[in-house]
Amino acid sequence: MELLILADDLTGALDTGIQFVAAGASTRVVLDPHYDLRQVDPDVQVLVVDTESRHIAQEDAADL
Repeated sequence: MELLILADDLTGALDTGIQFVAAGASTRVVLDPHYDLRQVDPDVQVLVVDTESRHIAQEDAADL
């Protein structure tokens, strides 16, 4: 993995991920903010994690 992106909602995760796909990067979007990064396929260049943190308190989002 060359790039990790944290998105605060699914729309942002998908909108961001598709830009990297369009540029030819091997990209994966995951919906689990606690996703084990050791599980990432070695061929994945860009990992986008949807944290679903847009509508929660700032302190709670920081704990993700």
